[in-house]
Amino acid sequence: MTILIFQLSVKSADTINNTIQQGGSGGGGGSSSTRSKDSKGITINTSPVAPEVVYPEKTFVDIEDDKNKIAIESLAQRGIINGVPGDLFLPENKVTRGEFAAILSKALSLSGGNQSTFDDVEYSDWFCPYVNAVYGNGIVSGVSATSFNPHGTITRQEAANMVANAIKLCGTDTYISEGRVESVLSAYTDKDTVSNCAKNNVAYC
Repeated sequence: MTILIFQLSVKSADTINNTIQQGGSGGGGGSSSTRSKDSKGITINTSPVAPEVVYPEKTFVDIEDDKNKIAIESLAQRGIINGVPGDLFLPENKVTRGEFAAILSKALSLSGGNQSTFDDVEYSDWFCPYVNAVYGNGIVSGVSATSFNPHGTITRQEAANMVANAIKLCGTDTYISEGRVESVLSAYTDKDTVSNCAKNNVAYC
């Protein structure tokens, strides 16, 4: 699941870069991030910007034979993901909701600030600004009105929802017809476990 979403994040970043190169912001080929504050005072970005490559030689010793090596390196070289001490990536490790919020925030250069939005997200938590950023930009909501569950392992369905919403923020329509959704999901034996509200996003991803 983790590697699949990494690949989709790379594609969304490339989509932003293409828009910037084509002058999609209405300017002469450049783009800047427009910031505003929502009703809770959270700083949000109305124009996502894909980060540039800043670590061109970045790689990890445990992904040499990994089929997703290029996608992992691409994100690491943009500073979107980090490894662990010893130049390891640990590609089979699970990802928390807080960590995934950080990945998407960095992928789109979103800002959030350290104001606490949920009862289980403290202003001093490293993931607080990232949770605020994805929440403030409509990429994800909490598991309840007051909880985000930042330490909980993210599910494939939750990740698909977040990625699809992030791609929408980039200006891409992710809608799929009901017939197409059913056709795509029919390939999976556990398709009936996908919630109705997530079917379009899961099929899209």
